[in-house]
Amino acid sequence: MTDYDAVIIGAGHNGLVCASYLAKAGKQVLVVDGRHEPGGCASTREFTPGFNVSDCAQWLSQFDQSIVKDLDLKGAGLRLGKAKATISLQPDNDHLILDGDHVTGAGIDAVDQAAYRDFRKMVRSFAKLMTTLYRSRPPKLVEQNWTDRLTLMKLGLRLKLLGRERLRDLMRIVMINIYDVMNEHFTHSALKSTLALEAVTGTNMGPRSPNTVYSYLHRATGEHLGQTGTTQVIGGMGALGKALALAAEKQGATLKLGAAVTAIVKTNDRVTGVTLASGESHIGKSGDFQC
Repeated sequence: MTDYDAVIIGAGHNGLVCASYLAKAGKQVLVVDGRHEPGGCASTREFTPGFNVSDCAQWLSQFDQSIVKDLDLKGAGLRLGKAKATISLQPDNDHLILDGDHVTGAGIDAVDQAAYRDFRKMVRSFAKLMTTLYRSRPPKLVEQNWTDRLTLMKLGLRLKLLGRERLRDLMRIVMINIYDVMNEHFTHSALKSTLALEAVTGTNMGPRSPNTVYSYLHRATGEHLGQTGTTQVIGGMGALGKALALAAEKQGATLKLGAAVTAIVKTNDRVTGVTLASGESHIGKSGDFQC
């Protein structure tokens, strides 16, 4: 039995990043996971002898490069491929290609090419604002806290810097679906469907579903998190999980893999520890224990 400041259940990429920062701040951290490999969705599986595949997540598109630097993930073995273009296959072999601000192929005309560049510019401005929010603690409006007030002031300034027209666009489109937004900006069907796919990938939504504009903007934040575009992890997504696990251990976190949690121990109104399938228990230190 060991006392910890925090126990994180699940050694997925989010849990491992959280464990690393807590350990870096001087906390005693335990990470437990029922699987024998770290990474959660960032994992690789051998599907036949000698051949491996990323068995859940396939691409990396929103990994904050400040985390790569803070946790020295390159020193932990993380290697990323070059940014990828998006190709939409067409029946006549004149395939539509999206590469940064450029769109070619599929007979797309100059009007839609210009509309695509303007659309990308608009999306970047919105994504920049969202990145500011992602990198800040959500302000508590009910407390007299100057840090929270400063966060709100910065957010207000960012909104003002968008300009009246862009701010009006943001408030309007974020409440509708990606299907309607595509029809507003483009006429080329392949271009509309290719962009709409970005908004629904990894979700249970269709292009006419609410919140699909937000999911599109969420994916677009990758460019402002320091990542130049969608890429692959060299060695498969499992290499990301292993690099994150190694980084967490270097910071001082303890990992227990193949250790399923059977119970979260509660004393009165507080969580005080966990019990593993092996019968082993871990009780938190008094005060600021978190699970």
